[in-house]
Amino acid sequence: MVLICIFLFANGVPAMKEIGLLDFLTGAKWKPGNDIYGILPMILGSLYITAGAIVIGVPIGLLTAVFMAFYCPKKAVRSAQAVHRAAGRYSVHRIRLLRHGHYRTGGPYSGGRVP
Repeated sequence: MVLICIFLFANGVPAMKEIGLLDFLTGAKWKPGNDIYGILPMILGSLYITAGAIVIGVPIGLLTAVFMAFYCPKKAVRSAQAVHRAAGRYSVHRIRLLRHGHYRTGGPYSGGRVP
């Protein structure tokens, strides 16, 4: 991840110097063929999507937690907790296998190793 960031900054800084940082950040058009580079619409789009996800996700998460804490039958809560724990164990186990190279992801970098 760090190497990717270094690569992007090393290749992006000269271009931003040529264009100008302010023009790059506040430009409203992206037309590389005409040497017009502005990322303001992309930044605003990211902010809108993030705000929308928060507006939708936070109430659903809070209402689900309140429902499970106060209104949901205990049997259903235990079942949901068991599923949650199992999913967490699976994720941790898979991360360990991926770190040590013992898990075949099916991607081009899997190395063909099968657990």
